[in-house]
Amino acid sequence: MKFDIGIWWHWLFIACATLGSAANACRVFFAAYDQSRNPFHIPVVQFFYELAGSFSGWMSLWYLIPQAFDCSGAGCALKFSWLGLVMLSLAVMGIFGQIPNALNRLADGFTSLLTPSR
Repeated sequence: MKFDIGIWWHWLFIACATLGSAANACRVFFAAYDQSRNPFHIPVVQFFYELAGSFSGWMSLWYLIPQAFDCSGAGCALKFSWLGLVMLSLAVMGIFGQIPNALNRLADGFTSLLTPSR
């Protein structure tokens, strides 16, 4: 079954799954967050950051599942593509709330590459 923009329960499922994943990721983030390290952190921004990551993860999974079921019902061999592997990693990182962490670490890596070492 492919995601259909006109069916309300598809949106309801994605919305509930996204809110649940984002809330859980925020709960884990704030439990380990050190307020003394960055006192200017805004929790609302972190929630929307997690919400966007979770939404992209669930939409990626929704894209991948019908392809696997269509192929398994037809008895064909499941073919993997680079797009499928990227979507699978995006789905796993998004659902488990790791996209913000990955993007932050990627930005830190670029920053450390661009700053001259002393």
